[in-house]
Amino acid sequence: MKFEKGKKRRTVFYGSGRELLIVFVNLAGATLLGSLFWKLDFPETNIVLLYSFAIFLIARFCAHPIYGVLAAIAGTLIYNYFFTEPYFTLNVYDSTCLITFMTMTITSLLTSALVSSDQEHLAQTKRKEAQVRALYLLTNELNQARDEAQILEIGTRMIEQTFHQPARFVYGACSSRGWCVQGPQKEFGMFLFDEKTPAVQPDQEEFVRSICECMAIALDREYNVQEKIRSQEERIQEHDRANLLRSISHDLRTPLSAIMGSSEMLQHEQSGQVRKLADGIYQNARWLYDLVENILILTRINDGRMQIHKQPEAVEEVVGYAVGLFEKNNPNQRVDVRLPKDFVMVDMDAKLITQVLLNLLENARKHTPPGQPIELTVKETDREVRFCVADHGAGIRAQDMEHVFEMFYTQAGQAVDAHRGVGLGLTICESIVKAHGGWIKAENRASGQGAMLTFALKKKEGENDHGNEQSQDGAHCRG
Repeated sequence: MKFEKGKKRRTVFYGSGRELLIVFVNLAGATLLGSLFWKLDFPETNIVLLYSFAIFLIARFCAHPIYGVLAAIAGTLIYNYFFTEPYFTLNVYDSTCLITFMTMTITSLLTSALVSSDQEHLAQTKRKEAQVRALYLLTNELNQARDEAQILEIGTRMIEQTFHQPARFVYGACSSRGWCVQGPQKEFGMFLFDEKTPAVQPDQEEFVRSICECMAIALDREYNVQEKIRSQEERIQEHDRANLLRSISHDLRTPLSAIMGSSEMLQHEQSGQVRKLADGIYQNARWLYDLVENILILTRINDGRMQIHKQPEAVEEVVGYAVGLFEKNNPNQRVDVRLPKDFVMVDMDAKLITQVLLNLLENARKHTPPGQPIELTVKETDREVRFCVADHGAGIRAQDMEHVFEMFYTQAGQAVDAHRGVGLGLTICESIVKAHGGWIKAENRASGQGAMLTFALKKKEGENDHGNEQSQDGAHCRG
């Protein structure tokens, strides 16, 4: 961490008393032993080695390298003062002594530099070891955290211990004002300080970034766990809802069939007001019956239990059967059918494709003004057969175009009672057609009046289609 200038001077002042004592003791000891060696007529090189050893000890036990440099210069001057003629002065008569002084000074400086470098390296190693130990403990604590609040508490405490000042975690996008906690896919937030954001030394910067990365991993893990729990709860709710819908739908089919049958008998046997009432009962019961059938199909699709039994079917027969059922339930609605001149066979599940055609025809009836026909056109291409159902209504709004096949989506801007529907028919159509390997598309008619829904089925099972996008080009069903 970078200290401010005032803090740096204060740190040196607190350590200078001890370190100056170390310098004094070592140089004084070397001088005393040197005096003993000089009286015993030991060679002068031994005295020089004494001062070199003293400088080594000073560099070893003093934190700042400046003391080693000062000791090297002071040792040379003391040696000159006490052990070089003329004694007890700093004058030099013999020029050869200058070489000795220079060699002694350079050797002492190099020794001091090397020892100081080793000391700094040792201090960095100890800091690294402490940081690794702290990260190990932090990782263990984060792994044992029970929720997001505990993760933030642990990380905030570690940041505060590192910077020695209060910190707080702020959710949102990161900025240069704090330390960012960013995961692989999102930014969780950053640590901010009440005071100015403190700077760090390069080795500490990596440590702080490691803390933030550990925090991001823990938060991302907690986020994924919570998402998994929510997904499981949603799946359970969806499963329960599907079971409830399936159970209700099965229970409604029998009484609805009875109501439809009874009302149909009254239609034929009665007249006047009773017949009108019976007709209304039949139409409402029929609508509920179709809704129940769509719900049952939808639950099978969502559960993955919808089975496709394909076999070659005549397009004319499937279309004729679907139109016949539709006209039986809607005798006042005219359907104009256009079929290819040639006999066409397609691999399909006839029952499911009939349901698709019924849903499309019913959807077109809801948007067709009274007296206007619904157009059902079948067109054959080299690889597929296209079924197109068009109406003469107001068309599909631009904001509704991309939501047409979404579940429970109804056209925006219409009154609630404009027509009965819950937004399941087209969703079921899309699922059935795609299960057959085909495609379905909604668009407005080129004439500008009405909408057109087109789906296509492959003529033969296993043939490669031109692709969804390519097949839809020119998908207008003009026979």
